[in-house]
Amino acid sequence: MQLHSRLAAACCAALVAGCGSGLASQTQEQTAPAPASTDSSVEDATAAAAGPVEYRLTGTEPFWAGELRADSFRYSTPLDIDGTIIPGRRADLPDGRVRFTGTDEGRDFALTLTPASCNNGMSDQIYSFEAVLTIDGEQRRGCAGPADSPAFD
Repeated sequence: MQLHSRLAAACCAALVAGCGSGLASQTQEQTAPAPASTDSSVEDATAAAAGPVEYRLTGTEPFWAGELRADSFRYSTPLDIDGTIIPGRRADLPDGRVRFTGTDEGRDFALTLTPASCNNGMSDQIYSFEAVLTIDGEQRRGCAGPADSPAFD
């Protein structure tokens, strides 16, 4: 599973790099990782990442991926393949949606997974959730599914 995610991220990085210096620098500005935190939230986030991954996410334009746990979200991009762990709170709503909110380095993250057939446009794979990730008001769309879904094998 990890190999598939890392291979996809590496391919995404190669695509971004091949799009020309203008697009590559624009993408770098939008997805550059924040500086390392110096507060205790880093320790909290690392501890939170110890729980099992419950949902995996993938998005395009810009390329991004994620792993959602009970109380953290790992957000990764081609420029940050290992990802950033965002501590926060997850809620399973009665209508089947899953919501996550958290903050990292002053950036607000809000994620909503909505049950629906989803295709990321890059493959024939169908996922079981549509994903909307908002980072400081900027929206990204993608697809998601349970971590043990064959979509992520």
